[in-house]
Amino acid sequence: MNLSNEMVPCRILDLDDLDTRDAVTRDPATMIDGDQVVLIDEYQHAPVVLDAITAKLNASGHPGLFPLTGSARHEALPRAAQALTGRLTT
Repeated sequence: MNLSNEMVPCRILDLDDLDTRDAVTRDPATMIDGDQVVLIDEYQHAPVVLDAITAKLNASGHPGLFPLTGSARHEALPRAAQALTGRLTT
């Protein structure tokens, strides 16, 4: 993760957008594929993306690729949505 004042190029997946949410729900692995940082806004709308992130991190080992934002506390999500246990930093 880049902590300097430099801009980091990234893709943004806004899961408030219904088309984006549907695409992520159908094929989360493809939606997060690549080496670029992918910011996922309102991730709680498609918690299946957390499993795809876990798989990608298991393969790459590069932390900081998937900043997550949302208006729900991760701890409040159903247990099945907590795929990032031990990898999520607030």
